[in-house]
Amino acid sequence: MVSEGRNAAIVREYIEAIETFDLQAVGRLLHPEVVQIERPNKLYANGQSRGYDKMMADLPRGAKVLRKQSYPITAMHEAGDTVVVETRWEGIVNVPLGALQPGDAMVAHICMVITLRDGRIIRQVNYDCYEDFSAVA
Repeated sequence: MVSEGRNAAIVREYIEAIETFDLQAVGRLLHPEVVQIERPNKLYANGQSRGYDKMMADLPRGAKVLRKQSYPITAMHEAGDTVVVETRWEGIVNVPLGALQPGDAMVAHICMVITLRDGRIIRQVNYDCYEDFSAVA
């Protein structure tokens, strides 16, 4: 189910910009004081926290590691300034990563809790559950 008000539409635009590595669009949608928190997962065992500058620097780096990526939205719910998104992310890798070789898909099941202020994203918390890529199945 996807319920979409004004803030959910902004979040959808943001996710689409990330999918295509559109740095200009992402920069326009993020609040300058944004904080993105990624809870511990297979890539970041201790999790991580990033601000605007780091998020903007990491997007082009992601474009080098991935040939393409997609975030099909399974569910989206808006409650005031908070939007919760459930998605199954898939990235096609450009470089070897664990058992993955260039052209293989890396998959994560993700829940994002995104808070907006003045029409821009001020906080994003990611709960990323990666499928195993450490060994060949």
